[in-house]
Parts: sequence; C-alpha cells; structure tokens
Amino acid sequence: MKILIYEITHLECVLSLAEILRDSHYEITFFVHEKMKNEIETAISCATRKYYRWIFVKDEHILARYRHIEVEIRKNRPSILWIHTADSKLLMFTMLSIKYPKIRIVVNIHEVNDLLKPYTDIKFIIQYICKKTFINRIGAFIVNSQKMKNYIDENKLSKTPCFVLPVTYYQSVPNYSRHKFTVVISGTIESKRRDYVVALSAWKLFLSKMVTDEYPKLILAGSAIPNGKNIIKICSEDPLLKISVVIYMNEIPQLLFNKILLKSSVLLSPLNIKTFSSSKTPEIYGITKNSGNVYDSIKYGLPVIWPEEMEVLPELVSSSLYYKNPDDLSDLLQTLYEDHHKLQSLHSAAKVNAGKFSLREMRLRTKKILQAITNL
Repeated sequence: MKILIYEITHLECVLSLAEILRDSHYEITFFVHEKMKNEIETAISCATRKYYRWIFVKDEHILARYRHIEVEIRKNRPSILWIHTADSKLLMFTMLSIKYPKIRIVVNIHEVNDLLKPYTDIKFIIQYICKKTFINRIGAFIVNSQKMKNYIDENKLSKTPCFVLPVTYYQSVPNYSRHKFTVVISGTIESKRRDYVVALSAWKLFLSKMVTDEYPKLILAGSAIPNGKNIIKICSEDPLLKISVVIYMNEIPQLLFNKILLKSSVLLSPLNIKTFSSSKTPEIYGITKNSGNVYDSIKYGLPVIWPEEMEVLPELVSSSLYYKNPDDLSDLLQTLYEDHHKLQSLHSAAKVNAGKFSLREMRLRTKKILQAITNL
C-alpha cells in the first residue's frame, strides 16, 4: 500500500514518523518543506532516509502547491493521503479530495474546534466553507490524546472514525545526573499561547531568595514570533532576567534543541489553557488541543510543571507538577532546586512514564491504526 504523508510545518513529527514507520512494509512518500532537508539529513540515518521517497518543496502559492502535490498523486496513486498538518492549505486539500475521491484521506487534528466547530467570522468565511466541505471527505481522524477523542464523541462533532496516536516516542536518554539547575520553556516564544508574565514573575521571585554570583538558568528554547518580541524586550531590560534567562534569536537547530533538553532539570509549560486558533476559534489545552511539551516530555523523559488546569496524558501524571499562581510556581522551583532527591525521583518517574511510548510500542500502535484505516 502507498501512503503520501504531508507535513511541511513540524520537523519533529517528520523525524518521529520516519523512525516509527520504518519497516512497516508500506511504500511511503514524505511531502515536506525544503527548509527541513538539512535537519532531516543530519538527524535521520542514511539507511532510514532511503526507506522513503522524499519530496522537498519551497514556499509557494496555493495553486503551485496544488499542482505539485496533484502531480505526485496522479503519478503514484497513493491509497492514503495522510495530512499530518493541514496548515493554511484547506482549499487545496478540498480540491484534491474532490478530484481524487478514491484516495482515503487521514487527518491529524491538532485543534479540534478549529476544524470541527470553526469560528464563523466573515473574515474566515472561505476557510469555514472549505472546512465544512473537507470534513465530509475525510476517511479518518487521528488525535493526540483520548481526551480529544472523548471531546469529539461527547459533543457529537463527527461520525468519522477517530484514532488516538501521539506521534512521538521515547528515545532512551541517559539517567539524570546532578548539574546546574536549568529550567526550559520549549516552543515558539509568543504571548497568545504561553503566559510569560506568570513564568518570568515566578522566576524573579525564585531568584530573589538567593545570595549567589551564579544563578540557575531559564532557557527559552524557541524563536520569537512578532507577538513574542515584547518577552525578549522584558528579559533584556530587567537586570535579574538579563543574567539568568537564555534566549535564542533564531530558529534552534534540532541537534542543539536535543542538547538543551537533555541537560535540562525540568520543563516549564506556562500555557494559557484557554486559547484561540489562528482563525479565532476557542481551544482548551489538554482537551481540544495538545501541547508540544507533551511530546518533549515523552521524547526526553522529562518531568513537566503545568498550570493546575492542564489535563495531561494519564501516563504522565506521576511526573507532572502543577502551579496555581506565580508564588506557587516560585515555591515549586525552590523545592526542586533545593531537594535533589525529589528532582531525581521525578526524573525516574518521567523515564518510566516515557517508556510507555517506546519505539517498539509506537510502531505497534501505528501499525494497528493503519490496518484499521485500511479496513474501513
């Protein structure tokens, strides 16, 4: 069976899928962005890369992208078009689904409401129409968590078969060893999805209790988009933040990102639990939308500090901590900084939890889901 996987946005998902799907006995083609090419060649072994066909595309107009992918479909006739991230090309996928009705379309839903219960503002009316048309042509959905599937079922948003598959796996990292206390906030620096005011206020409060010449580090492991530039400004102008917060001005290469997380003491995920999609549709982290920090926790076997409202995967509960406000978060950081045994125990629990998502386990789960989709 031939599968065409479309993912031009999330490099990490491409890297994970390439390992998970290896030796799956399917003929798989990856349709990815050209900017990922160097990272793919660096992070994926030659033997694994050769297992797949790769199509690298540049930024292009929707009609040019449509022609590009349409030629691939017409020439190779895949049985499944797996759209891992639809980005802004819903019109293109709607057109493809109409022209090639026999192809089974599988879509990963990253934001449930945005796709299945979209905002109807007149500014987004074309997207709204495309979504409604496209939804009826989808053969199967894949979501990241059981909570997301339950939300779809309980609200009767779709009768399309839906499967649960977090596209990542634990990479068996070395055991945690005590080194400089480092907290990492991974992901794009932006104020819409993360509450940096709470995070930075708590961090300053935590540091204010110290008398030292060498402060712990808070690393913002992601590049800033326009609405995140003010976060960089705050950190550069505050004397305490300026010497304790590490910021990367450009996109972080995957190998450097790996190095940063492997040396981190704990992940901090200061999410705005109630957020909005790019088309202004309300979303709730942990219920209608998942966080990339869940993937980071699994891949690197790391404990995470979440806002108290966050619904985490059941498998990760014992390696998760929760805060209510900046004072509460500051106290948590202080405890982890001072109590090495507690931090060590959290890391041990995180590795046990991440082990539930081993490469072998995720290959088995993915194989079962693809077989089920084939039999629909």
